[in-house]
Amino acid sequence: DQALINRVPSETRDKLVLATRGQVQPLAEMVRNARYSEEQRAHPVLGRLSAEAFEATRLMGAPRIVLAEPGTQIRGQVVATNYDHALVRQDRVLAAVPLSSFRVMPENNSRVDVRVLRNDESLDRSQPREEVARSQVVGSVLIPASYMLLAGQRPEHAARNRIEIPGPSPALADALQTRTAREIVADPVLIAEVRQIDKSLIERFGREGSAMLIQGSPDEARSLLPQGQDLEAVRAVLKPVVQALMVDDRQQKLAHQQTLSQTEPHLGHSL
Repeated sequence: DQALINRVPSETRDKLVLATRGQVQPLAEMVRNARYSEEQRAHPVLGRLSAEAFEATRLMGAPRIVLAEPGTQIRGQVVATNYDHALVRQDRVLAAVPLSSFRVMPENNSRVDVRVLRNDESLDRSQPREEVARSQVVGSVLIPASYMLLAGQRPEHAARNRIEIPGPSPALADALQTRTAREIVADPVLIAEVRQIDKSLIERFGREGSAMLIQGSPDEARSLLPQGQDLEAVRAVLKPVVQALMVDDRQQKLAHQQTLSQTEPHLGHSL
């Protein structure tokens, strides 16, 4: 597996230098690992997996990969792309969807809704490219569902682990980086999306788990995430989301108090 050998050129160079001085064990270990990786990347359905696809499936516990049937509608999360296919998570299997079925190259963690082309079909080039691309890529996933069942896990915990946390839309992602919490709250569409992310977060982790994920120690927070998930990338989204929620909660509470004060009866002087 040349990708494994070339991943960190400086380390490969150092091992080659040590080998010329008689210390061959580091180089031998690297070659042994590269050979094992190459053998593992041979898949009975897709042939040789790309390094990215192999790593993604390894982190997921090597789920079964099936070829998507021509003419079927595939909905799910893209976890990796192989040489000719996108691997889309569907329940406990990965559906291999030909890249030729996509108008634009699907990105990892995007949610797609795509129809697999038949052998005698091709994409309709008369339709606007942007419109078709938007219809195929329908969202993103911030924290994917996890099907790694732990020993002694209760059914309700397993059900929670199957809840995905949606990623922000392009509009919200831009707003979280460029706009203040008050400006986000002032936009009904953006604050509705923020509320949806918060709702999914609580359904998945509970209130205490959600707080730990955002503010807890890195080790505790990582223990809540699927293996290989980038904690800092998750927090970069969730922290400004929480700030917007706090501002919205305060404004709603203030508006409620003002409404109550206006509807309370005022006692005048008795005659």
